[in-house]
Amino acid sequence: MFEPWIGDRWACQDNPLGGMRLMVLGESHHCDKRPIGSLAPEMTRDVVTAYVNGSLYRRSKNFFTKVAKLVARKPVEQVTQAEMIAIWNSVIFYNYVPRIAANGPGQRPPRELWYGEAPNLFIEIIKKKEVEAILVCGDDLWNHLPPGLEGAPSYILNAADRPTRMYPITGPYQAVAAHMHHPSTGGGWAYARWRPVVDFLFAEVSRQRAVQGTAPALPASVLTIR
Repeated sequence: MFEPWIGDRWACQDNPLGGMRLMVLGESHHCDKRPIGSLAPEMTRDVVTAYVNGSLYRRSKNFFTKVAKLVARKPVEQVTQAEMIAIWNSVIFYNYVPRIAANGPGQRPPRELWYGEAPNLFIEIIKKKEVEAILVCGDDLWNHLPPGLEGAPSYILNAADRPTRMYPITGPYQAVAAHMHHPSTGGGWAYARWRPVVDFLFAEVSRQRAVQGTAPALPASVLTIR
């Protein structure tokens, strides 16, 4: 699998997310130097590290910039580079397909890579890190995710009900997942359109915390894979 990026300020109450445990879920990695289906455990961490230190090439940088500005929940023109880095240092980033899925952009992952180990690893990381909210980047990715628990709430986006999913973590808590178009797509992606997705995730986590009186207990293992 690709080891997840876990920011240094993940779950800290004084981070830009107020301590909310947000996972940004991407789809897959492509690489023209490795065969499809091969393992590259550090690739996800290496890519986010490159973004944070400013060395990531421009085409890939756009994805991280868009996500950070969306999660900041303020006018995009007011979001500084320092704030975007702080946001990435406050989230988990994980790619669902656990092996190299393509040799170039636009190439879709083979069917078998969506199944097998992928759903099990996804559920495992959610439980292991007590993730509270999952921002799913992409419609095809959303359609391949495990179905989750019954009775997940919906919310309104563009005057229509938008589905969500809930996954079990500790005790009475559930990780809530909602999706948007992938930020790397062209038409159909706009900050104003997808801001309600992030607002919903924050609101649902706040609701669960209010009902339980606190956030889920943070496992000691969180510190072991940074």
